[in-house]
Amino acid sequence: MKTAILHFLLCLFSTLPISADDGFFSPQDQRIEIGKFEKLIQRTHHSDFEKELIRKAERTPFNQHLARRLLIERLEKYGKNRAEVDMNAEEIWAINSFDGILTAIAITEKSIQYYSDIFDALREGNDPLREEGFLRKNAYFKYTAHVEKTQQDYQDGSSKLFNIVMMKLSWSTSSQWLHLNRQVIFDEDGNLIIVIESIGGGLTVS
Repeated sequence: MKTAILHFLLCLFSTLPISADDGFFSPQDQRIEIGKFEKLIQRTHHSDFEKELIRKAERTPFNQHLARRLLIERLEKYGKNRAEVDMNAEEIWAINSFDGILTAIAITEKSIQYYSDIFDALREGNDPLREEGFLRKNAYFKYTAHVEKTQQDYQDGSSKLFNIVMMKLSWSTSSQWLHLNRQVIFDEDGNLIIVIESIGGGLTVS
């Protein structure tokens, strides 16, 4: 009986949010460590302004013209996968799938939510390929974001302050791994300037 209670308490405290959930972000910041399942979603901000910048960065989609081009090229080369990517989706953030799980090409609100949900499903034994006798018994998902400030000085003596939202996403199971980086650059007032993505070991700017 004591062992069962201890196990319950460990599960309870290992799944608590790591910050107060005010509904501003979805999914919310949280840490889960149960057996071979580990999830960390952590956004670091020191003001409401930085908090808003991170949300803006997450809601900035991947370059959709490039996404559709990459998706078409992949479909022409390999055909459809088990987890189909919808060409007509309002926002394309993945162009591939492996073992029933989409492979993201960008860190956005949609891809963060997707991997958070897939993690929860796998932890609960609801593998996308369960009907085919496939059941993954481990998963790792980590997403972090924070804001860095940098000042650019110009030859005429003027200077400008830029806010850079640094985003990192890692996902892995026994059969799949993924690591993405993204930098979303805003001016001093929070206006979007440029997005730098890492895909396939390279960089794309939009």
